[in-house]
Amino acid sequence: MKTTIRRSANDFATAFAAIALALGAAAPARAALQFTIPAPNGVGDVVALTNALAQINAISGMNNKNGSKVWLQPGVYDLAGTQMEAGSHLLLDFHGSLLAGLGDGPEDVILIGGGEAEKCCVIHGYGSNYDWCTISNLTVTGGYSTSDGGGIRGSHNSRYIDLVISNNYATGSSGGGGGGAVHGRAINCLFANNSTGKYGGGLWINGGGGQTAKLYEGAWNCVFSNNVANAGGYGGGLYGRGKCFGCTFVGNRAGYGGAFYALTGVSIWTWSSGTASASNWTEVADCTFIGNAMTQYGHGAAIHNGGAAALIPVSNCVFSANIDEEHGGYGVVSGCEIIESAIVANKRTEYVVYNCNLTRCLVMANTNSSNAVAIDFGSSRTNANCLFVRNVPLGANGRISQNKALVNCDYIDHKITGANYGAVTPNCKHWNCLLVGNTISGTPKDLRANMLNQTAVLTATNCLFTAADVAEDYMGLGNCHKVARAKFKFADDANGDYTPGPTSPAADKGLMDGWIRALVGDADFPGNPRVVGRGLDIGAFECQTFPPVTVIKLR
Repeated sequence: MKTTIRRSANDFATAFAAIALALGAAAPARAALQFTIPAPNGVGDVVALTNALAQINAISGMNNKNGSKVWLQPGVYDLAGTQMEAGSHLLLDFHGSLLAGLGDGPEDVILIGGGEAEKCCVIHGYGSNYDWCTISNLTVTGGYSTSDGGGIRGSHNSRYIDLVISNNYATGSSGGGGGGAVHGRAINCLFANNSTGKYGGGLWINGGGGQTAKLYEGAWNCVFSNNVANAGGYGGGLYGRGKCFGCTFVGNRAGYGGAFYALTGVSIWTWSSGTASASNWTEVADCTFIGNAMTQYGHGAAIHNGGAAALIPVSNCVFSANIDEEHGGYGVVSGCEIIESAIVANKRTEYVVYNCNLTRCLVMANTNSSNAVAIDFGSSRTNANCLFVRNVPLGANGRISQNKALVNCDYIDHKITGANYGAVTPNCKHWNCLLVGNTISGTPKDLRANMLNQTAVLTATNCLFTAADVAEDYMGLGNCHKVARAKFKFADDANGDYTPGPTSPAADKGLMDGWIRALVGDADFPGNPRVVGRGLDIGAFECQTFPPVTVIKLR
């Protein structure tokens, strides 16, 4: 009879360890550690916490992904007087470690640093910038760093999940900042009332290099509230490269990028090919920006593109009540490709929208500063299927759009009062646009002589105006005779007749379905089909008229 001997996993581990030692090899990695830190009567045991972290750090190594876990019972962990290293209260191993609260929410477990008196960040990671750790379900507050990362100084791959990071400060003297946190990916976090002397009052992420491009640093479903980059700093709420999806920015302040100072273009090292290449993975989507501010002459009360390598994609976002406190900065949004977004009731910035392309956007009730020259400015930039309504440019040079290519856009009910050179759309190229109900110095004219008398930029094709908007005398000035009268249609405001007439190129379905549809796509401003059984309408909205339907009754 044959006997089978079964051995446990421990037996095999012991055997392999003996063989390795006999051959002079290194011993295998030690097992991961787990700790649950008590908080009797709501007072966290800081000594037990630091002892646990010290034991985890002791088994760590670059090739030892130990995956250790520290669980914190609900309570307040007062870290004043505790330093695991100079300038840091807690030292957390990066190699797969977890530090998490056991409460019902992040407010149940609170780590409090010693503030300016002790000059320590609350949590400092240990290990390579490309290793990772997870910090979850707790509050980090009271950190004060003389370099970077007031609350958390993490790695590029650190994961911040369900955290409250509040009232921390970092000087940014090491070339970074991050009053709340440095690097990593933040998910469902609140960054509130953090500040820095340089970059990223709430969160600073610079993208690093190497494998980081594939791992996507950034922020998902986070709230950035009342964070500040002091003394003309950059990125009141968020600074750097990465994804920004589903976030809310409220009341953040900085010299450049009051809410978000975004970077594009970075040299990425590809390990497989051993080469470096330029890449851009910064993107903003489904975000809300309310009441953010520029604190000096800068750019972007909400978003500023500081990389300049490419426009930053921005989609399905809302920008409202953002402001330039010094009345000289450029743009609520600057350097972006803005798609299907609303830019409403922002004020006191020179150029509300600066150096951006706009597609299917609503730009409404914005005001600029008294020194401004336009609400919307951008040489070599295009607006397509956009709706501009009741914006109010202030001062002698007030204008709505300037130096833009405008396709299928509506400009409605603007009241421009100063206007030395004022016009709704000066120095723009117009195709298939609707301009009605606008006045300049009390006179109803959408297009002024100075706009139509620009030989180099003279383009106003297939546009529709109310009869009073373009006076007969302006039609004959300077080089205006080069614009064929048949390419204009004068509408009847009372009847709302904004469809193309028989002499308009819009009646030529083949012409308009070709190059204009190729430029602006198949959907109008509200997302309806651009063509339904007929030629294009003028402007951002289409009349959804269908051809007659014949019903055949079968017996």
